[in-house]
Amino acid sequence: MSVRYFGRRIDEDLNDQFKDVLKYNFIGFTKDINDDDAMRCSDEKFVPRGEVFIRGTMNDMFDFGLILKNRGFDVSMLRSVTSKLLSNGVIEKIKEKRKLDGFEDLESFVSTVKTYEDAFFAEKDTPDGDFYRQQIDGVSFLYSSNSALLGDSVGTGKTLQCVIAADMRIKHDKGKCIVVTVNSVVPQYMKEIEKITGVDPSEISDNPHSNAKYRVLSYTLFSKPGSREDVTNHLREEARSGDINVLILDEVHNVKNGNPRHRNANGDLKHRSNHTTFNIQEVSQYVPFVWGASATIVANKPIDLYNQMVAVNHKLGKIGYGKFKFEFDSGGVKEKLISADKLKEILLDQGVYVQRTKKSIRGDMPEQFVAEQDAVINTHDLDNSVRSRMSGYKNPNLPISAMTAFRTSVAEHKVPQSLAIADSVLSQGKKVAIFTNFNESADLLTHGLRAILEKYQIDGTVAQIRGNQRNRQQIVENFKSPNSTDMAIVINIKAGGTGLDFPNILKDVIVNDFDWSVAQDEQSLGRFYRINSQEDINVTYVIANSTLDRDFYQILDNKRRIAERIKKLSEEEMQMLNDGIRGRNKRLRELRDARHEALMEQEQLGGDKDIINNMGNQVIRDLNNPDILANSNKMMKNWFKRLKQ
Repeated sequence: MSVRYFGRRIDEDLNDQFKDVLKYNFIGFTKDINDDDAMRCSDEKFVPRGEVFIRGTMNDMFDFGLILKNRGFDVSMLRSVTSKLLSNGVIEKIKEKRKLDGFEDLESFVSTVKTYEDAFFAEKDTPDGDFYRQQIDGVSFLYSSNSALLGDSVGTGKTLQCVIAADMRIKHDKGKCIVVTVNSVVPQYMKEIEKITGVDPSEISDNPHSNAKYRVLSYTLFSKPGSREDVTNHLREEARSGDINVLILDEVHNVKNGNPRHRNANGDLKHRSNHTTFNIQEVSQYVPFVWGASATIVANKPIDLYNQMVAVNHKLGKIGYGKFKFEFDSGGVKEKLISADKLKEILLDQGVYVQRTKKSIRGDMPEQFVAEQDAVINTHDLDNSVRSRMSGYKNPNLPISAMTAFRTSVAEHKVPQSLAIADSVLSQGKKVAIFTNFNESADLLTHGLRAILEKYQIDGTVAQIRGNQRNRQQIVENFKSPNSTDMAIVINIKAGGTGLDFPNILKDVIVNDFDWSVAQDEQSLGRFYRINSQEDINVTYVIANSTLDRDFYQILDNKRRIAERIKKLSEEEMQMLNDGIRGRNKRLRELRDARHEALMEQEQLGGDKDIINNMGNQVIRDLNNPDILANSNKMMKNWFKRLKQ
């Protein structure tokens, strides 16, 4: 398609970019732009074969001009056209975007943001601390955006930025703020709001029917049959009346699945599936400011992003689901990766997406070092333990049953080695943290850590974070306190993988047993490796080399190494994109080709279901292998039994 801009032919490099800018900036206002259309521009209107196709608001024109300017177009004539269209009533004049309303200039805005520093850093025992400039930029981005996705990496302060922006926004516009997050994080988020804003605790509630200024709710309230309709109806009516001004969707990747055809169109909430996604959208459509936060936004498949666009009321959510899927999620793996790159550029162009890493925010960020240690275990006892567990399952011969039984059992058998590492740390008077997936191994670790403290006559205690703890928040606060007696903490990966913030408390982290998800693994380690960390963090993975645990760890390690490669390539790519570089830039193409290659390599390692099936079937085969049973008797004596006694 040959494109002309105010009578001037656009060179090949900008040709496709111009089409995408037109197509995706005026969603809901334009006809389809087909390859056989010859587009040209006059001084009064944009015409494809004589038909006016741009109809929108001043904000759409504002976005259009800004994107074109960033991509190297001369927009002086566009300003003249916009002025004429505005004066003739062709486009609607509405509030200017990116305006820091309520503030005379950026300097006064920054000064207000910095008033939150004292309360925030006082709790961290660093009263002279300062927010990083990029964090302040993040607050500005959110405050001035009706629709926003904050994609900063784990440990960069997404909660901090969201809460400050929300507090400043509702102080200016009045109204209330709703935060939706995962269930285990609700108490921690409530505490963060109190600490950052200084509001009275009575103004923060986890009750959806409360009249509090801040309500922090779990995603499960929008999906659980006993609560979802009541909660959604109540909040929807409240939003319709204008009482809710800000909606923060923390861990927004929870709002992704669902074909809109399964959403009830009558508003009575009788959806066919995906109640969380559709009920969130029922409420968010009436809220002026909707912000999503997650470290894995663009890491998701493009189609996963569709419902997030709908939830934050962005214009891309106005594209039909089928058309969005065709544009961004069709073809083979390579084609989908290219489409994802295009979608990322569109999000950046339209100012709806921001993503920074810890090291891009802070140049002197300490390191996180990863090591591994072998746990020598008695495989005969391990096999017996696995068999015993499987016999108690309803469907013991399924791969997932074998995999669960093996992981639970090997986690317990690795406890002695984890405790040996912890012993070397505690003997120096230093604190230690240990991650595990299972409550059984967590109890063994807690018992063993107490024994170590007693052996060295250390006057200290051991904290434990696990699922469904009513006093979880108190445990967290006690461990973080400078006067805490806790010398060690045992954390269930699922319960403590998100929402916890433990910087500068300890330097040594032990992973007794690991999750097969790289994202979950990063989330867990991110509890201690934070943007304000002052020292390096040492992470040690405990691996039972004589078992399938080594194979399992190798899969995770391969995934993690590829993910790290992808992250480094993405960081350089994002820097170029943030600098306005687009299209066929040679270095940008090289980075994307390398990242695509790494992503396809990652794809070949298989997903969670593949791992469960392959490893589970291998467990079943090994349990029936007589050679393995014979060799297991040659292993060292069983430290696990001694520990349990």
